[in-house]
Amino acid sequence: MYKHLKPFFFNYNPPQSWNNMATKNIITVFGATGLQGGSVIRSLLKDPKTAAKYHIRAVTRYPSNPVAQKLKAEGVEVVQVCALPLSCG
Repeated sequence: MYKHLKPFFFNYNPPQSWNNMATKNIITVFGATGLQGGSVIRSLLKDPKTAAKYHIRAVTRYPSNPVAQKLKAEGVEVVQVCALPLSCG
């Protein structure tokens, strides 16, 4: 029935700052460029204790989106994930 769908794939390029990740726990936020995911990330970044303790990973379909690029500039790791073959354009 679902033979036309390719398996889930995950495009991941590890960040250059592996040393920071080794000392921090990772919080992964799905839908990071949307309203809810973006709100979660902004809340995490606003709290200095949380930002110092956790590495934030933002999961999005479109890492080239200006919102995703802004997150990346703020030190958030941005990862592309496609659940369906056509969902990442």
